Amino acid sequence: MKAVGWCAVLSSPESSPEKMWRQECFHRYEDRNTRPRECAPASEPPIHPPSIPQPIVLGGYCGGASPSSSPGVAVLDPAPDAERRQAGVKRRRTRELRRAVSSGAPATVPEVQDQLDVVEQTTSGFQNNCLWFSTQLAMGRLTDSEQYSEEAEAASAQGRQQIYEELERVWPVTDRRVEGPNHSWWAGCSWSSLADINDFQLMMGEAHLFALAHLLQRPIVLVEWRAPSVSIVRYSPGYVVQPPLTFSEALLAREDPTCVWVRLHADHFRGLVPSHCV
Repeated sequence: MKAVGWCAVLSSPESSPEKMWRQECFHRYEDRNTRPRECAPASEPPIHPPSIPQPIVLGGYCGGASPSSSPGVAVLDPAPDAERRQAGVKRRRTRELRRAVSSGAPATVPEVQDQLDVVEQTTSGFQNNCLWFSTQLAMGRLTDSEQYSEEAEAASAQGRQQIYEELERVWPVTDRRVEGPNHSWWAGCSWSSLADINDFQLMMGEAHLFALAHLLQRPIVLVEWRAPSVSIVRYSPGYVVQPPLTFSEALLAREDPTCVWVRLHADHFRGLVPSHCV
């Protein structure tokens, strides 16, 4: 993690050259008077999603933890044929991982995602809740079409509020103006800035990643481009800051079914799902 925390400016080859708004506790751009730029929404026909945040997922699960390791999530057991297919996928993935480790670390985000065998999902930007939507997609709790329903949008607002309340519970200081020190989980953030993010529905940042990982009780692995290389960071429950993963460590994390994989673009989170689930 950079010495300046999450508030450092992050340059990305995918970023638009125009100046973009970034709220406190994420990235700071020079133009502070620009209106908040909401993550671009996509238009898809609404389909009623499962109950969130403790959904009933029908038809099995894909790429997530097994039913026994996900308390509160009811899942129908996959059929024997589906179990055999998943076992075959796991064997192929093991062979691919061995080849990837021997060939060295890939240089670009698409190459990383290809080696990790994950695919980016189009992710709703409703009320800048793309962090919440991306994790739900990555866990298989929402499908691409379900995320645009009124129920999913209402659940995303509830999820944002739960993240805010969790941050309020664990916030380490009482002075609203004090910013977190470097290398802390709240580096560069003050409670005042986090309150603004919540009140004005701005895009969530690193402190929110820690809080959401703790609420889910599952690690969130973030993939992004931090020039001159790809950065892969694991946010585990417990608010413990960890150094970026090496590519070999990322490959091992990919084998952990509890990990929730997310891609960060310049101003938008997207869920990453196993390619065989698409």
